[in-house]
Amino acid sequence: MEARWKGRAARFWARNKRTVLAFVAGGAAAGLLAGLCALAVVEFGLYDIAASQPHNKIVSWALHKTFKRSVKLRAGGEFVPSFTQERVISGFRQYQADCMMCHGGPGVSRADWVKGLEPTPPFLLESGNEWTSSQLDYILEKGIKMSAMPSWGETRSKDQIWNLVAFLKALPGISPSQFAQMQGQYPLDKSPPRQRATPEQIH
Repeated sequence: MEARWKGRAARFWARNKRTVLAFVAGGAAAGLLAGLCALAVVEFGLYDIAASQPHNKIVSWALHKTFKRSVKLRAGGEFVPSFTQERVISGFRQYQADCMMCHGGPGVSRADWVKGLEPTPPFLLESGNEWTSSQLDYILEKGIKMSAMPSWGETRSKDQIWNLVAFLKALPGISPSQFAQMQGQYPLDKSPPRQRATPEQIH
């Protein structure tokens, strides 16, 4: 049986040697050409990096797809605390202080200067339905490269991040009138204090 397969393989190679080699050479040449084109784009500054112009559709798709796949691959495995009403309120207060200017809220628009960011930060009204708690925790703690989303894990405690997750999970069920009521009950100047920078962060 083994001898028969070896014989067939030898006959196939004898008949298609030139085709196989041409295919391999063509693939190598195409890869080299693609690499040279990418290098030229970088070296000669051919890609417009101005934030006043959006990414083209291909780049925008690739970045968003990579972001979603990367989060889903790496998030999870951590203990998720219970989301009490106290956590939701603490997360809301922190959201007002740190997030609302970029992401808005129910019945609240984003700050006008956010129009100048590329990509534009999304509204998060449905983020609690679109992402799991572990995925939201990962995004908040690690941040997102090639966007204006910072790594909050550098300046916020794990408990503060979970508070934000608790609020985002509750956000899809909060109406504009309820959000406005919460703003009146928990005004911005009552937001939780920021963590002090460590000596390593200062230096």
